[in-house]
Amino acid sequence: MLKNIIKFLVLLSLFTLSCNNITDKESINFSGITLEKENFDLEEFKGFPVIINFWYPSCPPCVKEIPNLVESLKKNPNKIKVLGVLHNSPFDSEDTAKELLENFNADYINVFDQDGKIGNQFSIKVFPTSIFLNHEHQITKEWSGYLDKKKLEELIKEIIIQ
Repeated sequence: MLKNIIKFLVLLSLFTLSCNNITDKESINFSGITLEKENFDLEEFKGFPVIINFWYPSCPPCVKEIPNLVESLKKNPNKIKVLGVLHNSPFDSEDTAKELLENFNADYINVFDQDGKIGNQFSIKVFPTSIFLNHEHQITKEWSGYLDKKKLEELIKEIIIQ
């Protein structure tokens, strides 16, 4: 009986983590240094809905999600932007991340969150986590855990329509 209760609580907490609606309508912004050592400011994407994807290379669900993000960009040219935020994992290097992104033809910008400030700004605790911003860069939804193609498409439709 206790095992069933624990299983239920674990599943409930995972479900709660997986889809959180954010009600704060303040526009957000941050800046950082890309993997190509260039300055980036989220303002560069102003006017576009944005998916901010927090990830790192040794995270299997993070890696599994990259092709879905690449495909979504191809399906929605000039409608959305994707921004990767690379967690500073002690097991991965920036070069590992670059190589992985190249293997998936992921040409979207990735910012290296070396000191964890960006992740802390969004209280990221689970990887991968994707934050969905509307065209005014207001947070509309947060998804923690792996995003399959179908759910990603649904969430993209929501931010494109707004």
